[in-house]
Amino acid sequence: MSTVIDCEAPQQFTWAVGEPLFPSSLWRFTLAAQGEGTVLRQWAQMGPARSGLSLAIDAMPDKEQKIVFVRLREWEAGIKANLAAIKDLVEKGN
Repeated sequence: MSTVIDCEAPQQFTWAVGEPLFPSSLWRFTLAAQGEGTVLRQWAQMGPARSGLSLAIDAMPDKEQKIVFVRLREWEAGIKANLAAIKDLVEKGN
């Protein structure tokens, strides 16, 4: 379950995954004018609530560093894919 927790159109849009007041993660898109274009950024934060990542660490505490590293790389790849897809849609005029 995701819930929009902040929207300052058209500059910012934030949503929480899980319980809005104690989410397992927060995600945000921000837009800022730059020259004749717009810079779009995506931001994410793990926690503060527990998630599947927490369960994996509980099961293998000796591998915590690797588990977190892999999850952060997954997030990075997902963010890059999101931004590339949005850029492609905007440039095609869709």
